[in-house]
Amino acid sequence: MERRGWRGSCKGLGRTDRFAGLDDAVPVPTQKFHMMPMPLISFIIVNYRAADKVERAVRSIGQHCASSHEIIVVDNSDDAHHRADLATRLQPLPAQLIDPGHNGGFGAGCNVGARVATGRHLFFLNPDAALVEDCASSMAGTLDSDPTLGAIGCKVFNENDKVENSFGEFITIRRPLRWAKHVLHGCLRRLTGTKTALPPAKPMLREGLQDTQYVTGAALMMPAAVFQKLNGFDESFFMYAEETDLQYRMTKHLGLKTKVNLDVKVFHENGGTFTIKNHRRCLLERGCYIFIKKHHSYIYAQSYKALALMAAMIEVLASPVFSDYSAKDNAKLFVEVLKF
Repeated sequence: MERRGWRGSCKGLGRTDRFAGLDDAVPVPTQKFHMMPMPLISFIIVNYRAADKVERAVRSIGQHCASSHEIIVVDNSDDAHHRADLATRLQPLPAQLIDPGHNGGFGAGCNVGARVATGRHLFFLNPDAALVEDCASSMAGTLDSDPTLGAIGCKVFNENDKVENSFGEFITIRRPLRWAKHVLHGCLRRLTGTKTALPPAKPMLREGLQDTQYVTGAALMMPAAVFQKLNGFDESFFMYAEETDLQYRMTKHLGLKTKVNLDVKVFHENGGTFTIKNHRRCLLERGCYIFIKKHHSYIYAQSYKALALMAAMIEVLASPVFSDYSAKDNAKLFVEVLKF
């Protein structure tokens, strides 16, 4: 798939308001936008039919981010009603709304937003996420203080007040093995009546600034200069694993590190923009396979696919005993893996 160049035109540039507060934004003419001082942070939010959640995210930035910033919303929605709803909700808010012209996926939308961003750091924030404190200023300060650092994330918690796995190691062939192990262990617990959960491969870190290989794209900050050197996200990833690929290339080609600051946090609504059951898993597994195929040998990729098929089949067979999905949904996932 041919990659688009870093610089390019964007259709439908919307509002470019700057603000003192969320409720009394003062419009600024579009032609004067780039004459203003460079903001420290450019927040980039890619929307797909989640106008209410995007509005929440934008308001949370205004409420909690004390550093100079701009907010760019890229609307990947392909429906006139959803587009109009988003435009109406953002009209009084300090956000620049961009219509990319088509839905090329999360990474492609982020690239569109990054092309018009003027901040020193880019903060990619999911539409179903929201700031609950000034994590952005803290993350930007860490990036500025460490020239060996190319990306940073933070603690992510969901609507159940549960901390999500928002960082970790690059995708390897161990992933489908852990998948199969999880299902088999769940079956054993269900059949024997035990409640002992499968212990994590590594203890979950709780606080402090930690080294990691990648952080989730739900709340990812990166210097704009680093993002530009990497030519942005690889748009062959529609959704999932594109941020892992970005940080893998950053580590491999630029020699920069990724860290996560577990002393600051953001809220992320788990699966908040998905309406089709099991669709998220299908996209996730496809993204992981694209990563494996891109960065490893043919034999390695085929071995990964075989193990993923095995894990998916185990979950299909285990559906009556242990699974969060029906046998029909698990069968759909197996077929999706078969298409790799």
